[in-house]
Amino acid sequence: MKARESRRFIQTWSVLGIAATLVACGAQESPWQDQEAEAFGELPQPLVATCGNNTLEEGETCDDGNLVNGDGCSFVCRVENPRVAAGSSHSLFQRADGSLWSWGDNGYGQLGDGTTTSRTIAAPVASLTGVKGVAAGDSCSLALLSDRTLWAWGLNGSGQLGIGDTTSRSTPVQVPQLTGVVAVSADDDHSLAVLSDGTVRSWGSNDNGQLGDGTTTHRSSPVLVPGLSNIKGVATGSHYSLAVRSGGTLWAWGTNTHGQLGDGSTLSRTSPVQVAGLKGVAAVTASDAHTVALRWDGTVWAWGQGGRLGDGTTTGRTSPVQVPRLVGVVDVVAGSAHSLALRSDGTVWAWGENGSGQLGDGTTTARLSPVQVPGLTGVVAVAAGGSSSAAVLSDGTVRTWGENGSGQLGDGTTTTRSSPVQVTGL
Repeated sequence: MKARESRRFIQTWSVLGIAATLVACGAQESPWQDQEAEAFGELPQPLVATCGNNTLEEGETCDDGNLVNGDGCSFVCRVENPRVAAGSSHSLFQRADGSLWSWGDNGYGQLGDGTTTSRTIAAPVASLTGVKGVAAGDSCSLALLSDRTLWAWGLNGSGQLGIGDTTSRSTPVQVPQLTGVVAVSADDDHSLAVLSDGTVRSWGSNDNGQLGDGTTTHRSSPVLVPGLSNIKGVATGSHYSLAVRSGGTLWAWGTNTHGQLGDGSTLSRTSPVQVAGLKGVAAVTASDAHTVALRWDGTVWAWGQGGRLGDGTTTGRTSPVQVPRLVGVVDVVAGSAHSLALRSDGTVWAWGENGSGQLGDGTTTARLSPVQVPGLTGVVAVAAGGSSSAAVLSDGTVRTWGENGSGQLGDGTTTTRSSPVQVTGL
């Protein structure tokens, strides 16, 4: 099953990734720079014309000098707190005060409370303070602290915690050798981190080359992804990975059976390749077998396994296609086989598989095109993991829907929901 953060950044981090993104000033230019300029020419402008100039202006609630999601200030210059992340069957919520809360499945200690007892209501991860970013893998968790250290816990059978062994942990432990971490992402059994110098580290399973180091050797400690520089965000899918460069180009590696790398082929890659024909990327999120990207102009693009792309068809795509009728989007996240888009008006739109009600439209009918999640307004953050979804409202409360067999909706039950319910205990 697929875990997703809200691919931005985390997010893709992506936040929520997810998706994960953050600025890295002074990074060396990539040898691909000239190739990018030739292929893509001038990039589109962001939704807010003056956003990213490091000056707070009318219409902005923040401006940190870049056009990326996941670093506390989004690519449309809106504050990005709090954050939520969803794994296959557990969830994490970072409150604005820097505390971290968790609920759902805890079979491998992924809730971080020192036990393996699952929980149907939210409880604090008491050992962590100053949390600035979160990511949830299938059965593991990552937290980025204000001092830019990275902490990990949960399942570690493939070394996905990055701590040099394969022993699972039920309380957070610091990932050694990593300093200056600015963004993270986690998935089935591998993880990625962006450092302040714009380089990327990877660790965990590498059977399909998802670590991007040119090998298929598993790593229990972080290794450099060669050739990537000036990276602002990363996303992890099931056995594949993606990275967003500062110029808005997108790079991918790992398994490619369904064309989820977006390079026009179905060839798996052990080193990064460029996603074909896509420019101005602000955020990206990945799933079991499909990928979704958000451009600076607020449009959404998808590729990979058919029926999950939101383009109204069941046709698989090896190159990006636009998701029709979605405009003004500020974030995207993906679960195993469904996706969510958050619009600037605070509404949420969903498409893909819906067998557990993960689209939140009150049905279990799959959707080939985006449908609005009814009754949700004032949403500021979203997450998708496995077959469940989550949204943070402007009042700081959290709504969830979809699969709930392990209590991952946090409503005090294990009842699956096809419409949003409120998380209790926060």
